[in-house]
Amino acid sequence: MRKLGPGMLLRAKRELGLSLEDSVLVGDKPGDILAGVVAGVRTNSLFSADIFTELAGLDFQSVRTITDVIPCLDGADSALTIR
Repeated sequence: MRKLGPGMLLRAKRELGLSLEDSVLVGDKPGDILAGVVAGVRTNSLFSADIFTELAGLDFQSVRTITDVIPCLDGADSALTIR
């Protein structure tokens, strides 16, 4: 099983010119959130109702449905238009 690390996100930043500081990451495992925080992703959302002690103290939000992520995308349309 492959574990997501910040290296994949940093590579995407470098190769695609992404601004992780203006990005939203939605993951379904605690490792996804840890990678996003370490890489400097602005908004990290965990698609789970479970509580994970390894994420204590980190800045992220739990979402139960994909529609819960929509408020995090405020301004994404203008950012995509600029690109």
